[in-house]
This record gives sequence, structure tokens and C-alpha cells, in this order.
Amino acid sequence: RVAITNTSGRNLVNIAMVDRIPAGLEIENPRLGREGVPEALSELGLVERMTGGAGSKERFERALGLFRELDDCRGIGINAHRVGSAMWREGRAHTAMAFLSQAHDAHLGAGFEAGAVMTANGMARIALDLGELEQAERWTTAVRLPPDAAPDILVLLGSLQGLIACEKGDL
Repeated sequence: RVAITNTSGRNLVNIAMVDRIPAGLEIENPRLGREGVPEALSELGLVERMTGGAGSKERFERALGLFRELDDCRGIGINAHRVGSAMWREGRAHTAMAFLSQAHDAHLGAGFEAGAVMTANGMARIALDLGELEQAERWTTAVRLPPDAAPDILVLLGSLQGLIACEKGDL
């Protein structure tokens, strides 16, 4: 028997118990009305990555799974991108490309053009690292920049296009 007291000042609905089984594995069900859990996992993954923790990719993967269950295209896009980036840092370029491709499609499905541009930029960078210049160039030229594109997106894209031109011998 568990007694729960609400001290938050907000109405609580669909309270769920989390069973911690060996090694800290949690059983999660996003349909229990726990809005914010996938976002929290994703943000914890970012904090862990920035502080040198080893579990950021796992948090992104868990968040990605929850966003998929919720059919949340924007969350899928953001976390597939984060998992892909983690794979790239691990030297798993082809796996990274697969996750980034999923992220790109999800961003487009959500109408999140800036996310699609950032993901296309990541795929172009990986293709460039793999020596696949034509594929890298396709990713940098296929993007549709949103009218309110942030200057940092334009700088990233422009610098990548410059690197590709150098590799091709066009500069």
C-alpha cells in the first residue's frame, strides 16, 4: 500500500508506479498520461553528454522509443538526430546515417524545416567524411531553408558547401 500526497499545486492524473528492476532498468509506458517523460529523458541525455556522462545515447534511444509510441514526429526527429549524432561520435557512420535519415523524414513530417536542414547538414558532413562527395553535395543542395533560418544554420551549411568544393577541387 502506498500513500501519495500532492504538494505540487497542480492536479495529478494517471499516477504510475515505476518498478526498478536489476541494473536500473525501468518499465515505462508513455500512454499513462506522463506527458513530459520523453522530453525529460532527452534533456537528461543532453546534460549527460555535456558533462561527460556515458549514458546519453541510451537516454536518447529511450526517449526516441517513447516518442515513437506517442507518434510524435517532432520528438522522433529530434531524438533520432541525437542518436545518429552519438553513433557518428562512436565511429558508426552508416548507422548514424540511418538514424539521421529517419530524423530528416520525421522533421519534414512535423513541418519542422529547421530540424530537417540541421539533419541534412549532419548527413552531408558524414557523407563528406566517408568520401562520398556527390551524396554530401546532394544533401547540402536539397535542403529548403526556412525563411526565418537562423544565421548559424546558414553558416554551417555554407561552410560545409565550401569543404565539399575544396574536396572536389573546385576551389
